[in-house]
Amino acid sequence: MINIKKWSDDNKLCLNLDKTKEVIFRGPHPSKLCITPPTICDVERVSSAKLLGIYFTDKTSMSDHIQHTVSVSNQRLYLLCQLKRQNLPVECLDRIFDAIVISNLMYASPSWFGYISVEQLNIIRKLFVKAHRWGLTKNCTTLMSCLQLEIRSCLKLWVIDVRWVMLYGFRSKFHALFSSAKI
Repeated sequence: MINIKKWSDDNKLCLNLDKTKEVIFRGPHPSKLCITPPTICDVERVSSAKLLGIYFTDKTSMSDHIQHTVSVSNQRLYLLCQLKRQNLPVECLDRIFDAIVISNLMYASPSWFGYISVEQLNIIRKLFVKAHRWGLTKNCTTLMSCLQLEIRSCLKLWVIDVRWVMLYGFRSKFHALFSSAKI
């Protein structure tokens, strides 16, 4: 702990020990040979922690994050139902659904999507099906289609970035790769 305090002082960072948590990450099936290190004084050891809005567990499972995100999304579906009762057009409901539900589910998705199980993916799929069945969105979106759109937009920006660099004379070995790419 002394080294951590020294590092934070050297880098002019304030260390708040009340908010500091320790998580020891293990695989989903830890072996019996795994030796747990001693606890750090003044730091609480937890099995799950929230970091920048994402819930991480010590078993590298995203179950806590999915459970929390789907719970918040269900509350937002209730809000959309209230707006539907006030005769808000479906087009407006669809835009609000994108803004308050899909954005919530897509937040930091590249950091957690690779760790979700099929069961957790089905929980999210059921949320989309429920929203469509209740008439809160025009089309039954899936998380995979949302992720594909996000990945495509990121790739387009990256390809445009690379082409911009190439325009200004920085030719590279990737030129042949991107010269035939269609955006």
